[in-house]
Amino acid sequence: MKRGRMGQMGDLERAVMNKLWATDEALSVRQIAEGFPDHAYTTILTVCDRLTKKNFVTRRLEGRSHVYRPRASQEEYVAHLMDVALDGSSDRAAALVRFANVVDDDEAAILRAALRRRSK
Repeated sequence: MKRGRMGQMGDLERAVMNKLWATDEALSVRQIAEGFPDHAYTTILTVCDRLTKKNFVTRRLEGRSHVYRPRASQEEYVAHLMDVALDGSSDRAAALVRFANVVDDDEAAILRAALRRRSK
C-alpha cells in the first residue's frame, strides 16, 4: 500500500469494512446491509460509495448490482495508520522507540523476526 493513498474512516465505514474483511467474497450492498438492521439500505449504499471514493474498496458490476471488495487487508490498513501516525510525529525515531517500549514480549519477538527477514 502506498503512503497517503487512504483516508480515515468513520465508525459506520469501519463497521462496513469489518464485514468486508470478514469474508473472501465480494458483497453487494444488500448483503452488507443485512448486517446493519438499524440502518437503511440507502445509508449503506452511501457508505459503500464513500469507501469507493476513498480507495478503501473496489466496486464492480455483477448482474444488476455492484459488489464490493476491500482494496487492502485489514492488517495493511492498520500498518498504513501506524505509518501515518509516525509521519505526524516531529521525531519519528522517538515515536518508534516509545512504541517498542509498549509492545509485549511476544509482539517484540514478532517485530524482531520481521526486521531480520527485512534485512536479508
